[in-house]
Amino acid sequence: MLQVGGVDGNTMLTNQPDSTMRVLIVDDDEEFERLVDENLGAEGGFGVTIRHDGRSGVDAAVNDAFDESVLDLVLPQLNG
Repeated sequence: MLQVGGVDGNTMLTNQPDSTMRVLIVDDDEEFERLVDENLGAEGGFGVTIRHDGRSGVDAAVNDAFDESVLDLVLPQLNG
């Protein structure tokens, strides 16, 4: 199931089939996000949540459970 929503103008993409490993991607590069969502989510079967800035990435990590996280080191609002 792919969900698209927003928090404070930040798009969040979530691809989360039932009972899969869940990965949080925090990156501001839309092409990278699309490739990760395609490869890990649609093709790999992982549950993928994407956040575009450090602050919303921290919020996602605190409020939800993930098996793995991938962070860009230089992000808007709060660095990885």
